[in-house]
Formats: sequence, C-alpha cells, structure tokens
Amino acid sequence: MIDIPALAGSNVGHSLQFLHDQMHHESDRRAIQLLQRFLDRYVTGNDHNRLAAIWMASVEDGYWARLRDHQPHAVLVFAYSTLLVRASEHECWWISGWSLRILRACSDIMSLQEVATVDWAYREHRIRAGADELADMLRLAQGKGG
Repeated sequence: MIDIPALAGSNVGHSLQFLHDQMHHESDRRAIQLLQRFLDRYVTGNDHNRLAAIWMASVEDGYWARLRDHQPHAVLVFAYSTLLVRASEHECWWISGWSLRILRACSDIMSLQEVATVDWAYREHRIRAGADELADMLRLAQGKGG
C-alpha cells in the first residue's frame, strides 16, 4: 500500500490504490505509484501547472515501451494520468481539452476485448469523477468553497 496523505479516504485515492493492486507488470505499478505521489503534491498545492508533464517525463522507459505497444494496463495507467492533466486545464490554456483527447485516444487504441478486459466504461467513469473530486478538493484547500 502506498501512503498518500492528501488522497487518504478519497475516491481518487481508493481508485488509484485499487488500480495499483491490479497491475501485474512492475513498470505499470511504479508508474501508478509515481502518479499517486504527484497527485498528492497537486492536492497539497505544489507545482499545479507542471505536474502532468513532470509525471510523463519521470516514468521509466519500460512503461513507455508497454504504452507504445498498446499494452492494455499501460494504456489504463496513462488514462488515469489524465487526472493530473484535467486538474490543471482550468489554469493552463495550452492544455485545455487534453484530458478528453487522451481518454478518447486510450479508448480508441484498445480492441473490444481489451476494453472489456480493463472494464473501460467503469474506469473512464471513475477517472472523470475523480477529476471532479480533485477539483473540489483543490477549491476547498484554496478556501474557494464549492
């Protein structure tokens, strides 16, 4: 289990831990761990505009090779990385809309069997709900209310 204080008890934290526990390839697991740490940094108010890019630059080559090969679990991890992108879209005009394009690309790259294997419809719903939850958490942390 990964200890991520700012996400503890949140649906996002539970979803990421569940995803981490389902990953069988070590590079996918490490990519999720890194994503969890970066999301914690996001929620606690650090580097809002850079964290998505930093995550992409920080994951290991083995993960990128699996993503290039369209391995369904690596694609699913990449889809979850849109939580960082989506959380920053309101602050960065230049990434506005990226999260939806990434989710669409992830969906399009998988076969129907892979979509079923990773339970894509459920996962996409959790990602979108998680992005909304992160936005609410950040607003509360910044004292802007709901």
